[in-house]
Amino acid sequence: MLNRSPPPEDLSTELFDRVRREALLHGAQSNCVYAPQRAVAALGFCDPPRHLTGRHAARSTGGAPTWQQWVDRWHATSTLTSRTPRNVRARLLKVGRWLTVEHPEAADPAAWTRQTCAAWVAAVDQMNVGDYVQRTVGVHDRAGEPLKASSKEGLPSAVRGFFTDCQEWE
Repeated sequence: MLNRSPPPEDLSTELFDRVRREALLHGAQSNCVYAPQRAVAALGFCDPPRHLTGRHAARSTGGAPTWQQWVDRWHATSTLTSRTPRNVRARLLKVGRWLTVEHPEAADPAAWTRQTCAAWVAAVDQMNVGDYVQRTVGVHDRAGEPLKASSKEGLPSAVRGFFTDCQEWE
């Protein structure tokens, strides 16, 4: 539509670059440029889209370096499918940020005690949207509201799976 000419041979690399550079599509619409460019490129009418780096948010981090290293190791070796490891990783990094504030002595998973676990479960029960997150994009209107039950369930569940895998690693 922006090109005012629908045949694929009229969809050039320059057009796709212009759409991105000038932000001609807004919000989620901008995500719709990559696939059509791949299709037009497969037909030989333009260059394939470039994998851009440096434009995305920095990879999330989670508190103490020791905790982050364990989480990254878990993520790299996880056998979970699809987006699940990424979602669990985000929850584990929230734990890492909580540890940094509340229990820095337990940054190494081996240092967790029954009391640390109880404190984590109690913290989750009192947690609000936006607590211990790295970025608040998308939560502005809900920040400060209590977490829903499904969110609360996911946090201890992530820790349980993480520690199960850590125990298998000995």
